[in-house]
Order: sequence, then C-alpha cells, then structure tokens
Amino acid sequence: LSSMSKTNLKPYLLLITYAGAVFLVVTHLDTIFRQIGWVASVAMPFIIGFVIAFVLNRPYKFFRHRLYEPAFAKIGLPERRQKSLAALLGILTVYFLLFFLLVKLVSSVVPELVSSVRTFSSNLEGYMDEINALMVTLSERFPVDTNFIETINRWWTDLLSRLDEVANTVLPAVWDASMTAANSIYNLFTGFIVSIYLLTGKDKLLLMAKKATYAFLPTRWADYLMHVAHVANRSFGGFLTGQVIDSAIVGVLCFIGMNLLKMPYAMLISLIVGVTNIIPYFGPFIGAAPGVVMLFLTEPIQALWFIILILCIQQFDGNFMSPRIVGSSIGISGVWVLFSIIVGGSLFGIPGMVAGLPTFGMIYVLVREQAHRLLKEKGRDPSDPERPYCEGESCEVEDSLTAVFGKEPPEAK
Repeated sequence: LSSMSKTNLKPYLLLITYAGAVFLVVTHLDTIFRQIGWVASVAMPFIIGFVIAFVLNRPYKFFRHRLYEPAFAKIGLPERRQKSLAALLGILTVYFLLFFLLVKLVSSVVPELVSSVRTFSSNLEGYMDEINALMVTLSERFPVDTNFIETINRWWTDLLSRLDEVANTVLPAVWDASMTAANSIYNLFTGFIVSIYLLTGKDKLLLMAKKATYAFLPTRWADYLMHVAHVANRSFGGFLTGQVIDSAIVGVLCFIGMNLLKMPYAMLISLIVGVTNIIPYFGPFIGAAPGVVMLFLTEPIQALWFIILILCIQQFDGNFMSPRIVGSSIGISGVWVLFSIIVGGSLFGIPGMVAGLPTFGMIYVLVREQAHRLLKEKGRDPSDPERPYCEGESCEVEDSLTAVFGKEPPEAK
C-alpha cells in the first residue's frame, strides 16, 4: 500500500517541484539576468571567438573541401596528407582574406570617418545658428502665442547654458569610453585567437561533444539533441553569414548613392547604415535616423533626398537582394519576426535583436515538427487539422527519434 501511495504521489511531487522552480525563476528574473550578464562579460572573448569562427566556417569549408582537397587529389598526394594540408591552407586563406579586408577597410574608412567627424563638429555652432535663425523666421511669418515663443526661447537659452555643465562631464565620459574601447579591443583580439583554435580544432571538438552526448544521455535523447544542433546550425549559419554580406552591400550602395548625389559625410553615414542593417527589421530605421539629422543640419533638402535614397535601397534589399543572400533560412512570418526582435532586444539589447530572429526560427522549426508528428499520430492532416489525415493502417506514423520528443516525418512539410 505504501509503495502504491508513493507511486500515486510521484506525479504530484514532480508537479510541485516544477511549479516551485518556475516560481523561483519568475520572482528572481532580475538576479538571474544580472548573473547571465556577468557570465557573458567574463566569457566575452570566447563568445566573440565562437561568432567569428561560426561566420568563417562556411568560407573555410569552401576553400578546404571545394578548392584545396580536389587540387591535392589531382596531384596524387595521400588522403591523410590532402586533408591536413587542405585544412591548414583553408585556415590561412580565410584569415588572410579577413585581415586584408579589415586593413583595407580601416585604411580607407578611418581617414574619411575622422574628416567627416571633424567637419561636422567644426560646423556644429553654425548649424545651431541656422536653426535659431530658422525659428526666428518661422515666428515672424507664422505668428503664434508670445508665451509659447518665450517658453521656447527660455528652453533654448537653458540648453545653451547647460553646455558648460556638459563640458565638465566630458573628461570622465571620455575616460570611461577609453576604458570600454580598450576592453573591447582586448576582447576582440583575444576572440580572434580563440576563433583560430576553434576553427582549427573544430572536428575534434565536435567529435568530443558527440562522444559526451551519447555517453551520458539515453540514445534517443542524444539523437534528438543532435537533431536540434543541426537545426540551430542551419538557422544561425544561413542567417548570420548572409546578414553580414547583405549589410556590407547595403553600406556600399549607400556610399555610392550619397557620392552620386554629392552629399556630405558619405563615409560616416554609410558606415552607420551598413552596421545597423545587421539588425533585422528595425536596423534600416535605426541607421537612417542619425544620417537624416546630420544632413538636415547641413541642408534640409539633402535630408529629404537621403530619405528617398534609403527607401529605395531598402526596397531593393528587402525584395530582391536579401531573399537571395540570406535565403529562406528562417522561414517565419512577419509577425513572428517582429515578436522575436522585440523580445530579444528587450532581454539582451542589440545582440538580442540580432540573435533573436534565428533563435526563434530554430524554436519555430522544432515546435512545428512536433506539432506535425502529433497531428499525424492522431490521424489529422497537418495542413488542415480539421480533416482526417488517413484511415486504418495507413495512419501508422514512423518511429520518432525519441519516445519523448520525436522528429517530423520526412513527408511532412
């Protein structure tokens, strides 16, 4: 009787335990996120290294398996020697190309960037005078309540008087920014070194991970975990690599367009537009806003032409270029795209906005697979659950990867 009582109580004890765990997590979210942030800051060089290695993995595989290994096979080298030499040359090629592009980018962008910043800062006082004169002109042509004008003038005078106070806080802010920049450079340099180790030892690391997975987990769970890893690799690999290439092309198109229209600060604004374009959906708007403000201070009509230029580039990118470069690696509707970006940005800021879409895409694929499998087990059509999928023995569903989770049957789409 006691054993039967324990058996009956076991599900309730598990439910109470899970409910208590969920309650603790929900009530201590701030502490959990602070700890996650601390761990992420400590592990930042490894995170950067992993991201660099992940992005470079596809070109590395191309050079290694598509270029060097066939070339060495034609020469007649032994297979083991082919693989080792192809791996070494593949690593050297991708990092040489990466550093070559970085050096060219820095040598061409930084001088133009510094020149744009200097020009903008030196003309800032003139821009303020022009805005002040514009306000006076508008007030003369379109008379408004004098109290409103006085309020605006007081606000403007107060703003100018506070510039001295802001100047006193510049040095501490510059010091903090310098320390942050130094820490970022250290993390980036260390991340490059880590990425080299990850990329060169990728095969051994993956083999070790597979051994540990199948050694410490039940086989069916290990099979499903491998399936999740493959889905994540497809989702993140296709998205991140394609998004970086797409953003670089958008930045170049913006730079060419601004030069053709003879707009100032072309390099600075194009760099901002290209970098922020990595953020899906909101990136174009975030990147265009500083450019509009800078051009409006210079000449308002140029700001209007810049808005038209950005709209044209984004239409071309969204309807033609991005679908071909990024492809259908995510495959979710616009509502879920917006949801994933908002949630990711709310939790983890800009990195969350970038990684939120492929993360949600991976979850979406896995949940869809389970839904299709369960519907077929119940004899319902996944495309229209109100209709029966089959009748009789034809409704038998193939064995899944695991009795707990399973995998979508091959014929389901």
